[in-house]
Amino acid sequence: MVVTRIAPSPTGDPHVGTAYIALFNYAWARRNGGRFIVRIEDTDRARYVPGAEERILAALKWLGLSYDEGPDVGGPHGPYRQSERLPLYQKYAEELLKRGWAYRAFETPEELEQIRKEKGGYDGRARNIPPEEAEERARRGEPHVIRLKVPGIGGHPHACPVFDVMHFGAFINPHASRRSRARQPKREIQRMQMRRAVIQ
Repeated sequence: MVVTRIAPSPTGDPHVGTAYIALFNYAWARRNGGRFIVRIEDTDRARYVPGAEERILAALKWLGLSYDEGPDVGGPHGPYRQSERLPLYQKYAEELLKRGWAYRAFETPEELEQIRKEKGGYDGRARNIPPEEAEERARRGEPHVIRLKVPGIGGHPHACPVFDVMHFGAFINPHASRRSRARQPKREIQRMQMRRAVIQ
């Protein structure tokens, strides 16, 4: 079954971009006999605006974009507010740390801003902190985030390639044989499914 979703942030009044993306997701779900879900991305508490969630949901309904699951209608895959799912995310974040697929980073906002100015982006320096030291610092309550440990590509040691399943044609090797080219998208889908199974 096709399942699509929109995940607006309650940081202000409803935005035309939210309606635009919601329309495509709604149409695709309805066209394929699927379900359309609303999940509220409310983890940015510094920018949270009281009442914004209610205005966003009202705007979607006013536009006729009825959803099958959401914070105000419920459903089998709740909760539908990100802030209410934090225990679930914490559980899997700890699993990623145990498997060595993530690491704790302790840079302050000011340090991150300086790194961005000097390097053009985060350079992954916290990857070099020994896990035992990172765990001890976390136990002491030192503020930190958990970052995914992604492989580097193209000379960028911490860049993460992202492939769009809707545009496999762009990644097909034109020098491969016709039979091999025909199999490439299927192989990419299988690789993605394997990665998803490993993470789960």
